[in-house]
Amino acid sequence: MPLQEKPKTNSIQFLLDRQFYLPGQRVQGQVQVNLQHDTSFRSLNVSLQGVESTRVVVRHGKGSSTYKSSRDMLNQGIQLLLKATVQEGTTLFPFTFELPPDALPSYTGKTANVTWKLSARADIPLGRDLSKELFLPVLAVVPEQHVRTFVENPEPRPKLRLSLSSTVYQPGEVVEVKLTVIEPGNFRAARMLMLINETASGKGTWIGASSGSGTQSIQIGDLFGFTAEELSRGEMMFRVPLSDNAPCTYAGVNSSIEYSIDVTLDIPHGSDYHFAIPFSVGVRSQQQPLTAPQVAASPPPQPLPVPQASADQAPDVKSPESIILEGLSDGSPHDLVSISSILQEKTGKYQDINQVHEMCEKLVADGKLERTGEGEFLAQYSMKW
Repeated sequence: MPLQEKPKTNSIQFLLDRQFYLPGQRVQGQVQVNLQHDTSFRSLNVSLQGVESTRVVVRHGKGSSTYKSSRDMLNQGIQLLLKATVQEGTTLFPFTFELPPDALPSYTGKTANVTWKLSARADIPLGRDLSKELFLPVLAVVPEQHVRTFVENPEPRPKLRLSLSSTVYQPGEVVEVKLTVIEPGNFRAARMLMLINETASGKGTWIGASSGSGTQSIQIGDLFGFTAEELSRGEMMFRVPLSDNAPCTYAGVNSSIEYSIDVTLDIPHGSDYHFAIPFSVGVRSQQQPLTAPQVAASPPPQPLPVPQASADQAPDVKSPESIILEGLSDGSPHDLVSISSILQEKTGKYQDINQVHEMCEKLVADGKLERTGEGEFLAQYSMKW
């Protein structure tokens, strides 16, 4: 490659041919090596790893047991250079990997994780080695399901119908929802929210048990509320947007996720009624690209009201960096998946793991965190005291 402007520091970067990948696709890219001066390399390697992992904690009274699993979907490496001198400036080294046709989509949850990681490492004798990690966004292809797009609560009165415009949505699209009163009855209000229902299992030991499983319901976005009077005026139509990095529905060996819209009817002096409708998120076909985020034609419903603080009592909106530091304040090491889960729980939004990685590395550079190890698969970070 022709020499370019001299880099300010030695580094390696990834250049990829796509913004996201689908199962069975080819991952083509280049490792970009930036050098301030001619440098001897002992080796330059690049690898792609795909791991489905789970960690389930089951409570038993005052005690608990932990069940784990880790499954390699792919673990391949390529040697790009061996015992050679690389000239100063920028040099590109191409590579190609094949994703398996049954590759699971990227996901970071509370008990389940699917991670695709590109790693490049330059072994430099008598010098500081160079390394770079990049987490691949892998999506899922989900076929349209020919099933009912509505559900009703089983009770005769009040009876409400919850309808969706489709059973499959792509990241960045808007979920169109309709709530209709079929049979009026005695209820105060209805509450609605979007959930990701996450199931995970693993191996362990607890009083003879060799395996355990658990299910988590993770709220996405706001909780919406409607009074009985508002619903009695007719059907309520609204739209709930999915984020561009919304995880795709999948069913793996040890974990799975499914989306649902859940409705709760507030029954006075009685037990509340619950009903829900599931739907899938993914790419509808390999020929149909992801659409840009849509803008709702009408304003979405408002969340349940909360008391407003006065001007001198304005709520403190924490930055992602401060949430990370607060989450790691117990002093124990956390890996990137755990830190991403902390951010998701505090913000109600799914985080891009590459952005979380960059924030953690910046906090390391600022002297607030330290990188304490690689963990089983992902980097671990701790507070720097």
